[in-house]
Amino acid sequence: MKVQSSVRLLDGPFSLAPLIDVVLLLLIFFLLSSTFVMQPGVRIDLPTGLTGLGSPHARRVLTITSAGEIYFDEQVTDLGALPASLEAFARKAVDQTVVIKADVRVPHGTVMEVLRRVLASGLDAVVASREGED
Repeated sequence: MKVQSSVRLLDGPFSLAPLIDVVLLLLIFFLLSSTFVMQPGVRIDLPTGLTGLGSPHARRVLTITSAGEIYFDEQVTDLGALPASLEAFARKAVDQTVVIKADVRVPHGTVMEVLRRVLASGLDAVVASREGED
């Protein structure tokens, strides 16, 4: 006995409109759910090094340019005024991190002096570098 089916597929033109709608909705969802990291406007060449996980705490960026200028929280400062800025940042909340970004041409002693002042103010510090080329 042969069973007859009454369901037939339509052989009409394939419409791309629903597919485009879904792709655009996915694109909008992706753009709204992604985060953008704004880098300060100071151009530096980071040294290579090991990469690791970032800190989930509040962060401020301390940048040292090849000319020896120090930028903290997008403001120009010097080694003498740096502790006051760091202590003001440390008073805002606990578990805060300062990311130190120093140009590859900055002397190691300068980076270590800045690191010492950050740690003396009671903050955590991370020295930034770009991924190594092993």
